[in-house]
Amino acid sequence: MAADNLGCGGDTITAIFGSFQKDLELEQEKREDIRVVVKELDQTVRQMITTLQSIHKPGGLSKVTELVEQTRAILKQTIPDLYSKLAETVSKAEFYRYHDHWKFCTQKLTFVVTFIEFLSTGKLLLWHEAADSLSLTTDRSSDKLYYDLEDYLHGLVSLSNELVGSDLFLESVEAIIGSCFLYSRACLL
Repeated sequence: MAADNLGCGGDTITAIFGSFQKDLELEQEKREDIRVVVKELDQTVRQMITTLQSIHKPGGLSKVTELVEQTRAILKQTIPDLYSKLAETVSKAEFYRYHDHWKFCTQKLTFVVTFIEFLSTGKLLLWHEAADSLSLTTDRSSDKLYYDLEDYLHGLVSLSNELVGSDLFLESVEAIIGSCFLYSRACLL
């Protein structure tokens, strides 16, 4: 009887929890939609990284231009559409609520685009340039998916690890030293 006086009859409680259940189902559907896109994004990222890792194979440095172009083609064909799907699924207000779902892919993609740029030009991409390469934005008010600065910085850490901790760095230094040696030797003759 007391519950009826408080307006908490059985029908009211059912309505409240029914609404809550509906919200939970919508939330689950959104997470599933995000998961599907992120799965495809992750597969694409792995494909690009595998392509770039061919640089470390014997004779890989001689194929840098070809490998960079293959990776760029994959990037342009798939990444803009995938990030567009995420932007359609997640509103600006919900960005940080769901960002954990795709941030590791974005960090790996940052590594990919900065590595491509470094291999092509010897220069480092800035935050907004990396955002453009990924079809993202550094402007929070844009309708495009936001590119978090932390994702960019994590990608740069991966790039520095790749450059310093890999055979690529040693092979490049050896090639430079070898060229200098051959040049100085030719000058002496």
